[in-house]
Amino acid sequence: MGSPPGKKEQQGRGDSHDPSDFDALDEFCSGVELNDMEFESWANIHHDLDLRYILRVSPEQAKQGCIEYIVLSRSIKASSDKAVGKRQKSKLKVEIHPGARDGDIIRLKGCGDESPDQVGDLVVTIRFT
Repeated sequence: MGSPPGKKEQQGRGDSHDPSDFDALDEFCSGVELNDMEFESWANIHHDLDLRYILRVSPEQAKQGCIEYIVLSRSIKASSDKAVGKRQKSKLKVEIHPGARDGDIIRLKGCGDESPDQVGDLVVTIRFT
């Protein structure tokens, strides 16, 4: 199950990935002043406001259920009088219910990217290690 064209997935637990998957996060971590990034240029990269995250857990964790914490970079809404958006590093709690299966999806409403008038969701896909 891939992302729509132009949409990037973030992966957890040190998975191998295409370096371009983390362009925004790399930019966030490199010390660049992200308050200067214009929201429009960020929006051009993302076709929607939903973020996608692959969460790796063991089959045993999924069988018993567990709580995992993930860290990701998301846009926060620009004020109405400014065209500049900001990036925010967020730590979120993901509850995996007992009996979760490989490929199950957990949707966290309102935890995706923000625009001045909308907020996307975080779509977490469970993958077994």
